[in-house]
This record gives sequence, C-alpha cells and structure tokens, in this order.
Amino acid sequence: MIDNNIKEILSECFLQLMSTYKEGYKLSKLSPDDGGVDYRISYSRSIKINEINSLYDDEVQIDVQLKSTTEKGIKSKTGYIEYPLRVSNYNKLVYSRQKRKNIPCFLILFILPNKIEDRVVVLSNCIRLKKNAYWYIPEVNDEFSPNGKDSTVKIKIPAINKFSISTLEYLFKKYVPV
Repeated sequence: MIDNNIKEILSECFLQLMSTYKEGYKLSKLSPDDGGVDYRISYSRSIKINEINSLYDDEVQIDVQLKSTTEKGIKSKTGYIEYPLRVSNYNKLVYSRQKRKNIPCFLILFILPNKIEDRVVVLSNCIRLKKNAYWYIPEVNDEFSPNGKDSTVKIKIPAINKFSISTLEYLFKKYVPV
C-alpha cells in the first residue's frame, strides 16, 4: 500500500474513533467528495418519551474536510503550525464559513510521524495511533485566495486547536446555531 493511502486510512480511523467515542455523534462519509466535504458529523439529542430515554436525530451537523500529512509536511511555529492547503480546498472552506452559517465546514488535519513504522504502535495492553490532529476554520472575514486552484495557500492553525475527545462538543457548541 502506498504511503498516501496509509495516511488517509489512519486519518479516517482517527475521525471515526473521535466521532463515535461519545454518545450522540454520527459520522457519515460523503461520496463523491468533490464538493470540498469528505465527512458529515451529526448530533442526536437525548430525549425522553413515555419515560424511555432515546436518541433523536436532530438537524445539527458539521462538515469536515479531512487531510493527512507527516511532520515533514508542516512547519511548527510558536503558537501555531503552518500547512500548505490547496487553494481550491481553502476557498471551499472560506465559502462555507461565509455562506453556510448553519452547517460550518472544518478542516481536520491529521499529522503523522515521518516513519511509517512509528505511526501505529501495538503493545500488550494498548494500541497507539501517533501523532496529532488539529482543526481549522477560516475567520468570517477571510477572503478567497486569488491564486490558481492547483497552487497552495499557507494556513496557520493555532496550536490550541489540537483535536481531542472533547473537541466535537466544543465545535458544536461554538459554531452550530441551535
């Protein structure tokens, strides 16, 4: 299997784990993903009907553009990381931020170690997937990049935007209107 396929599969596994870890989140892969959205994460609210707890599919959702790279593919700076994102992908994120306020679209960037053998570690009592993932959303007033669609734009992802178990809850509360 080629390295790009391995990176993609590991990033998909990470997103699947993070979106199903807490009750109520559902992950859907969108196909084809030529619209700039790879996945949709929806949230089901807990409701009680006739004293029975149940989940109700709400129309609350976020879209995800999923990317993966290695440590060589980013530049670590003080307080943020730089990543060269294709202009076409960047412009779709900006469009979503400006025009689709009810369904925000986030970039989730999964960063793996450079060496393939360091990415997944299997021990007697655990399995580790290394290294980190970060989320990014353009500012409301960010402008479209005028560069050609095959060129790249350097995005700056704040280091505090590290993706963790509590990230989805935070993103839904902060960016999705209820």
